[in-house]
Amino acid sequence: MKYIQKNRIPNSLLSGLLLLMVVLSVSQVWARDPVPKARLIALGSPMFESIILPDGFTFKLEAMDQDGPDGMPLKYRYLLQEAMVGGDEINSPRKFEEHRDELIVLDDSQWSEWIDFRLGQNLTPEITLPSLDEDTYYLMMAQVLDADGAASMDFTYGVSVINFRVSSNSYRPTIVMTEQFMGAYTHDTQTEIAGGQPLVFGLQANADQYGGHITSFRYGWDIADTADPNDPGWAIPAGMAEETILVPEHAFNEGMHTMTCQAVDTYGGVRTLVWTLNVIPFVSPEFQHALLFIDQVIDSNSNRWQSADGSTYLDRAEHRDAYWQFLDGAEGVNGFNWSRDHKSDTDQVNFSDIVLYKTVMVNARSSSQQTMFQQFRPENGVDKFVWLAPYQAQGGNLFLVGDRSMESFLEVENYMVPLIFDTSESYYQLDWVNYTVGYGQGENPDGSLYNRGARRYPFLTAGLSMLDWSVPLGKNVYGRRNSASMDRTATCSGLKAMVLSGEFRSHHQVGGAALSDTLYTNADVDWRDGLIDSLDTAFPFTGDEFVDANISTRTTPWEAQECADGVDGLCLEPMFTGVSRFDWMREKRWAEGDTEWPMSEHGYAQLDGICGEIALAPYEGPSGSILKGTAKVNGLTYGYLSYKNVADKPSGKADVYWGFDPYRFNAEESQKSVRWVLEYFGLAMNR
Repeated sequence: MKYIQKNRIPNSLLSGLLLLMVVLSVSQVWARDPVPKARLIALGSPMFESIILPDGFTFKLEAMDQDGPDGMPLKYRYLLQEAMVGGDEINSPRKFEEHRDELIVLDDSQWSEWIDFRLGQNLTPEITLPSLDEDTYYLMMAQVLDADGAASMDFTYGVSVINFRVSSNSYRPTIVMTEQFMGAYTHDTQTEIAGGQPLVFGLQANADQYGGHITSFRYGWDIADTADPNDPGWAIPAGMAEETILVPEHAFNEGMHTMTCQAVDTYGGVRTLVWTLNVIPFVSPEFQHALLFIDQVIDSNSNRWQSADGSTYLDRAEHRDAYWQFLDGAEGVNGFNWSRDHKSDTDQVNFSDIVLYKTVMVNARSSSQQTMFQQFRPENGVDKFVWLAPYQAQGGNLFLVGDRSMESFLEVENYMVPLIFDTSESYYQLDWVNYTVGYGQGENPDGSLYNRGARRYPFLTAGLSMLDWSVPLGKNVYGRRNSASMDRTATCSGLKAMVLSGEFRSHHQVGGAALSDTLYTNADVDWRDGLIDSLDTAFPFTGDEFVDANISTRTTPWEAQECADGVDGLCLEPMFTGVSRFDWMREKRWAEGDTEWPMSEHGYAQLDGICGEIALAPYEGPSGSILKGTAKVNGLTYGYLSYKNVADKPSGKADVYWGFDPYRFNAEESQKSVRWVLEYFGLAMNR
């Protein structure tokens, strides 16, 4: 049995209460006692122990006179003396109380003259220390006088009496160096960055915590001697008293570089902070390996795709690896070596790894355990730098494949789909719950606003404007209370095949044998429909991603992105469109003679229950108009080429994105399609 001890106050809370009681007791005395009261402010007050102060520290004096015309006393004076009595050093409240009568001598000649309290209209007079010996204890005490000649007599330790010693090394300014994607640091740090990575630093310094002010604040790149004010690396001269600096955007192509910031306070305290940047350069194509294959699918413990006999699971790493081994085979990529050029889902991958390759192929599915994409996902609304962006712009080509692969770049939020990137919208509220529909606005250093979603990887680098999923897991369709997986069920909206775009074949002059017109699911993986072709049969495949299409009621305006180098002036060129399970089954039933399907087996209400209330759309069949005859996800773009970054690429070729997992489709045909993409990039094949 667990017992709870009641009415016991924790030590931390007790300390806080004691502090509060002291403050309250002082305030209460001020409120009811006509005798004026004084309080010295030093690093916060009251003080329970002796403190350390910087040389030249300035005290502030607060006072109250209840009988005064404006509640303030008429005059004040102060006494600064060495805290020593008969060789006994005074450095604690106990010692102060022991020698109180010897320390507080009202006619001591060291008291200052009486000074007008309202001098300069300042209601909190300031008392600046002269230069004092270090490591010697002192007492500073203050007394105030009212208009009737009554003087304050409450010489309370830590309130009107401050016990301190001076140490010039104890206080130095605090510097915070913040980079827009790499975070904030208050200490020296070192970071690996990509060649060409834009650097935007914000610098802040303050000495508020010990009553100081910044008198000099400067920064510079690659400072050789921080003590030399004329070092050519300093961007601004010493002596600038600004406490916040926004550094203009900067970039390096290679080498070790430093951002140095230095602040000086009113007491001469100096703080220097250095951020060292190891800039990884791009590698010339003639020195690059052909292909890096990165597995970012966390499937070692998956049981989603059970085999027909129920004894094994085909979605395990060893089966997936077996599928991809063709890259190292007789018809694979020339120069590809599995042991050297393959990274598993447990391997850490950095920019320095990928620049060694002409092409990077990533098989991904969104997961919090992904090692590579953890570097890219925003956290708490703060974006991170995606180093795939500079690689795709100047280093090589990316081939990203997999259901929920683009989702790997997104933080986990309570989404409503479709997700539109270039919009100022952020939330849609339904039943007092906020759903993310966009990423809202951010503020530039000049105060102007921008749409944060337009700086996310899917929009900025991949070139898409809108993202959605065939069966969105853990999301809602726009404006709907139901889970999206209920409004668009896998039973009907899951994908059964991928169809090659005829325009794509024509534009790239692809012969019939080079690419199959249709990729069907692998019979060993998708075995259920081989037993019973019915909507009553479960279908486990979800999360395939389609782009730049809105099949919801969302009215937010959007436009497909334009690229001068793209086909028809657009950034995205459709390669594969999806065939939903519902449409595949409809065509199969019609071919078998049941031209009334699905109405021959299911009523409208039953279809809503099986497929979801908003999953289907009208479709005209052989027997006339059918109210619900096609899935809304059917025929949308699930695989595409992006021309967003072709201008400066060594290959001059577009990047390729498949929002589906080729492993799930017929191995021979899907592997042939993968080979075509790699050859399109310019890689040599072994055949």
